[in-house]
Amino acid sequence: MDPMLLLVTGAGNGNTIKWNAPGFGWVALVGVFDGATVTLQASPDGGTTWIAVSTEAVFTSDAWHAVRLPKGTPLRFNITGGGGSVSINVYVS
Repeated sequence: MDPMLLLVTGAGNGNTIKWNAPGFGWVALVGVFDGATVTLQASPDGGTTWIAVSTEAVFTSDAWHAVRLPKGTPLRFNITGGGGSVSINVYVS
């Protein structure tokens, strides 16, 4: 899996990537959450509108999550809350 490093402090959006799995795949989040909530978001219109992938794709600690999306769908991870030591690696496969 290729890691994508999210924002290291505070709230905001991580980098946008394209979902390259052929439909079904996995994401894993590992790191220091320091009270942060991370939401996996996808864009159905190429990056204009962002929506949560599911209510189960909201994380407050290390986790694995299965994802099923069309290949090429833009993805990002949104961080809300958290203290100054937020540092989360996201692995996408």
